[in-house]
Amino acid sequence: MPCDCSYLEATEYERELQRTAKLLVYVFKATDKLAPKWVYGQAKDCYASDKRLVPLLCAVLGELSCKEREQIIYDAHSKSARDLANWWERHQAADKARIVMEKQDAEKKKLKAQALRKLSDKERKALGL
Repeated sequence: MPCDCSYLEATEYERELQRTAKLLVYVFKATDKLAPKWVYGQAKDCYASDKRLVPLLCAVLGELSCKEREQIIYDAHSKSARDLANWWERHQAADKARIVMEKQDAEKKKLKAQALRKLSDKERKALGL
């Protein structure tokens, strides 16, 4: 079997980060702002790796007015805007799911702490706590 270069292909994670960087560049240009230099670098890098991209794009989009959001994210004539709309809607759904999970985890922690407070010293010792 001959050698190949498949191991050099960008991962899905790297491709998504590069996509996010490109979308950030699009949003900054649409709002007449200059993107940070590192964002341009990540947009050009097929092995993008900077985890700051997703929270930054989320924050930038969250700060847009309703009018700006309609013009920039939901411009049906722009391929970049359509991609951004897909990214934004997927991100919002993921955020919503994450918030639900965090609330459930917090509730579990609270219930566990309440249950542990009810145990006597003997019961805690028996449970190895």
